[in-house]
Amino acid sequence: MSPVSRGFRHLHRAPAGQESRLPPGQYVTDGFPVLSAGPTPHTSLDQWTFSITQGGQAKKSWTWQEFRVLSAETVTADIHCVTRWSKLGTVWRGVSVDTLLGQAGRDAPYVMALSDGGYRHRTGSDVAARLLYSSRTLPDVIYRAELGEEHNRVQVSYTLTRSQPPGWTGYTGRINQALLAEVAWPAEARPLTYIRGPTSFVETAAAALVELGYPAERVRTERFGATGGR
Repeated sequence: MSPVSRGFRHLHRAPAGQESRLPPGQYVTDGFPVLSAGPTPHTSLDQWTFSITQGGQAKKSWTWQEFRVLSAETVTADIHCVTRWSKLGTVWRGVSVDTLLGQAGRDAPYVMALSDGGYRHRTGSDVAARLLYSSRTLPDVIYRAELGEEHNRVQVSYTLTRSQPPGWTGYTGRINQALLAEVAWPAEARPLTYIRGPTSFVETAAAALVELGYPAERVRTERFGATGGR
C-alpha cells in the first residue's frame, strides 16, 4: 500500500450557470480526493472518543454511543479545499460545535479541530524539521503550548511582527530573506519546504527561498482566501 493516499480524480469545470459558486483556480469533483501522508487511521467504535480540551486538559469527552444521541442537524454547503478541489451542494449531518461547547460549559473565541492522526509520532519519524511561525503577537500564536513542548528533532522559531512581550529574545518583524537565511535549512541540503498563509505572505517567502538557492520544485505553498492556490 502506498504511504501517500491518492486523490484528484474526476475533476471538472463548474456546471453551466454555476460558475459563480467556484472560486478562482478551483475544480469541481464528484467525490472526496482524500490526501494524507500515510494510511487513513481506523478506530473501532468501542474505542472512539471525541473530546474538547482547553489548556491541555479535557473539559468534556463523549464515547461513540454518547455522541450519537446528541442533537444533530443537516447542513448543505459548497466545500472548497485548499488543494483546489470543490464539491458543490454537499449534504452533511452532524452535531453543531455550539451544541458541544454548550455541553462542555465552555465558550471560546475560536476552536481548532484535531483529527485522528499523529503521523510523525505514529511512524516514529526522526527526520529533522524546522518551523518558522510568523504572528502579530505572542498571544496570537495558535497552539503555543503544544508547540512549546519538546518534539523529536523539531525546532520551532517565532517572529512577532506587531508587538513583543517584555524580555522577548526571539525574532521580530516580517519574514524576509535575511531571516530565512538564518533560520531555514541551507539551500544545498535541498530541504522540502511548506509555506502556508495569505497570498502576499506566501509569495514573498517563496520568492526569498528561491533567491537563496532553493529549487522551486522543493517549495510547496498553500494560500488562504478565495484567490489562493497551489
